[in-house]
This record gives sequence, C-alpha cells and structure tokens, in this order.
Amino acid sequence: MRKSQLLTVFVALFLTLGLVSLGGAADYYVNGASGDDASDGSEGSPWQTITHALLSVEDTGVTPATIFVAAGTYAASTNGETFPLNMQSWVSLSGEDAETTILDAESDSNHVIYASEVDELTIEGFTITGGYASIGNGLDLDGGGICLSQSSPTISGNII
Repeated sequence: MRKSQLLTVFVALFLTLGLVSLGGAADYYVNGASGDDASDGSEGSPWQTITHALLSVEDTGVTPATIFVAAGTYAASTNGETFPLNMQSWVSLSGEDAETTILDAESDSNHVIYASEVDELTIEGFTITGGYASIGNGLDLDGGGICLSQSSPTISGNII
C-alpha cells in the first residue's frame, strides 16, 4: 500500500473511531406533575423526579446529557423529590424558567444541589431555595442553595 493510501485509511479509521467514541448528546425529561419514575425519561414519557433522572442517566465521561425540567415545584411535599440533588460530570440541569421551575428542599437538607469533583455541568433556569447549610462540619456549613467542591459548573439564569 502506498503512503497516500495508508494515510487515507488511517484518517478514515481515526475519524470513525472518534465519532463512535464521542457519541451524541442525550436529552432526558422530568415533569413533576405528570411524569412517572417508571417511564423512560423521553420527552413523551418523562420521569417524575430529578433525583431519579440523575440516578438513571449514565455518566459516560464523554457524552453530555441534559435533563430538561418542566415548570413546577420540586419538593418532598409536591412530587416526592429528595435533596440534595447529587450532580455528576457531563450531566446538566435545565429548568423551563427560573420564575416557574422551583427546587425547594423545604429546610430538610443542607444543600439543594451538591457537586463534588464534577466536570462539564450547567445549571440554568431554576429558583433554588430551602437549603440550610448551617449545621455540622465542613461542607455542611457551605452552600445552602448550591454546594460545590472541586467543581466549576456554569450557573446562569437562576434565582438562589
């Protein structure tokens, strides 16, 4: 095989392997009012809780995923939500609107959202309330709304 043919084969193989390993972004959906945690998390069959969505979405470390959260109040008393929401790398949360998509820990958790050593994360479009980071030691004293440890997410368009 000539050098030019070998180079063409190498480039084609590299591009094919690169596309296979990168995959595409995955979208999942949560609706506290009409969702069901026995569903598949698709737009037409959303999950009920963000906690279930975070546990169900695989952290591949290379394929980003976004969990789209419908408007509503997400709390233990409304849809059975549990806090803190433990974030993972490459999985982002996107609320419908900060005025209408509310994460309320109802003063039952030190943090509403917790991220430790998390990469490639965005949190947008929520009202984040009801955390009480004031009891205990270390990280329990910090971040009643969002507690970050060795993480640098993009946080935008929220009311905290």
